[in-house]
Amino acid sequence: MASNLGLILHLAVACLSLACCSVLAYEMGDCGGTFTDLNGFFYSPDYPESYPKSTKCNYKFKTGYPITFDCTAFILQTANNKDICKKDWLRVDDNGEYTKYCGSTGPSGHTTEDTTPILKFKSNAKTQKAGFSCTYTSVVDTTTTTSTTTTTAAATTTEITAELLISAVSLQSSGTCYKTSRSTCGCSVTYEDSEVYSTIVGDYRIVASNGVPNHVYETGQVHANPNDACPHEVYMAVPANPTKGDTFNSYGMGIVGISISGGFLYNHLSSPAGDLAVYNEWESFDTCNGHSDQFCRYHYHEVPVCIAGEGNCTMVGYMRDGFAVHTFCAHETDDRYLKSCYQLNDGEEGSMQNHFTYNATAYSNGDCDLDLANGYTFSDGYAYVFTEDYPYIMMGYYGEELADICYLTES
Repeated sequence: MASNLGLILHLAVACLSLACCSVLAYEMGDCGGTFTDLNGFFYSPDYPESYPKSTKCNYKFKTGYPITFDCTAFILQTANNKDICKKDWLRVDDNGEYTKYCGSTGPSGHTTEDTTPILKFKSNAKTQKAGFSCTYTSVVDTTTTTSTTTTTAAATTTEITAELLISAVSLQSSGTCYKTSRSTCGCSVTYEDSEVYSTIVGDYRIVASNGVPNHVYETGQVHANPNDACPHEVYMAVPANPTKGDTFNSYGMGIVGISISGGFLYNHLSSPAGDLAVYNEWESFDTCNGHSDQFCRYHYHEVPVCIAGEGNCTMVGYMRDGFAVHTFCAHETDDRYLKSCYQLNDGEEGSMQNHFTYNATAYSNGDCDLDLANGYTFSDGYAYVFTEDYPYIMMGYYGEELADICYLTES
C-alpha cells in the first residue's frame, strides 16, 4: 500500500485529460495501452482476475511530464535464488535505465526522469498470480520563477489547459479562497461532465473538482433522493507531504475530502446532533453508496464501491489534512480487514455517535487496528481506511495542517 498516490482513477468515462470529458480507450484488464491523461490507474491484464500465462504488455505514458508510479496491489512470481526477476516481472524503462519488479514488491514512489517512460509486463507459461493495481501521477512543476539577470519576468510555468485546474492553481497562488457554501440545484449534468484533477505546486497538492462523480449516480436507492448532483467547482490545497500530529480533531459537517471520482467525502454524521448518516440516511444511498444533499453536493459517508471496488486497499481520495484514504485493507497477518476500535455500547441501537465508545485498550493490545480517525501506519506511511463497521469513514483527522474547501468563485 502506498500513501503517496496520484488522485485520478481511470473509469470508463472520466474528465481527467487535458482535453477533458473524453472517453478513455484504456479499460481495467487491458493488456497495456497508451496513457495521455496527467494521472490515472493501470492494471495487469484481466485484473482483478489472475493474469494470463505467456503474456507481454506495454504500458506507454505520454503525458509530457515525468511520472511517479505506485502500486497498491502487486503479486507476481518471486525472484530466483539470485534475487533476479526471471519468471514474471514488471519493468520500468526510463531513458535507458531499466528497473524490474516481481514478487510482492512493486513500484512505490518510483519517479522517472523520462517524460515518455514505458512499463513492460511479462508472464511465463507456468504460474499465474493475482497481478497488480497501480497508479501513475504526472510530476507537473507549476512553479513560476523570475529571472535575476533581466528586468523582465521569465515565466517557466508549465502549460496546464484544464480551466478548472488553472483557476484553482491561480487562486491558491494568490491566497484566495471563497469559503461560502451555496446551492447549485436545478442543473442538467451527467457523469460525463465530471472533472477532477490533482497537481503539486511547491509544498502543496492542489486537488480540484467540480463535484460531479464520474460514475452513474442517484440510482438504485430504496427511496429516491429528491436532490440531484450538480456542479460545485472547488479546490483544496493540502500538504503534499502531510505530517501526522499527536492530537485527534473532529471534522465538522460538509466536505472533509475529495474522492478520485470527483464526488466529495463527508464525515459519519447526518446532523450536528450526532445522528449517524449510515443508520439514518442509508435508504437514499445509491448503488455507489453516495447521495446528494440539499445543496446538490454529491458525497459519500461510507466506502464508495463504484470507484475501485471493495477489499483491495485502493486509494480513493484525499482528506483535508493531505493524507490519502483507502478502501478496506487486509490485515497483514490475520485473514480479515483492518478494523475499527469503536465498539457499540451495551443497550444502544447504533443510530447516534454517542452510542459508540473507542476502545483504547483493545487498540493497545492489537485486538483492533485503527486509531480515533480510522488511520493506520502502513510500512510506507500513514493513511486513512474505510471500515465495514462504525465509523465507516473518517470522523476526524490527525494531520497538523487542515486545508479549507475553496470555491472558485464568490457566491
